[in-house]
Amino acid sequence: MRTTLGQAAPTNAPGQDLYLEEVIIPPGLSLTKHIHEGTQVANVRSGTLTYTIESGDTVINRADGTTESVEGPAVVELNAGDWIVEEEDLVHFGANEGTEPVTVVLAVLVREGAGRFTPVP
Repeated sequence: MRTTLGQAAPTNAPGQDLYLEEVIIPPGLSLTKHIHEGTQVANVRSGTLTYTIESGDTVINRADGTTESVEGPAVVELNAGDWIVEEEDLVHFGANEGTEPVTVVLAVLVREGAGRFTPVP
């Protein structure tokens, strides 16, 4: 379930749409493989997100203040308090392989009209 908490067309980023969202992933659900046509910052608020990188690379920022560089293909677990920055070239998806819902808060800055994510075949 995706809930938009706020959105704007920032005057300091013309041609861009900014969204603040919450995504709740029920146990056993896997999201569609996708990219973002811009930048997304994702913070896991609860649960454990199984995060698959098909291609591209990123840095995972752990709740304890450590960082971890990851290059795809790779699968990592993101826990409460962990966050990640997803750039345009990162092909990825998340899944909930646990027994409790996973809650993620997202800040998304994308080209105007692009939508918050773009599925990748």
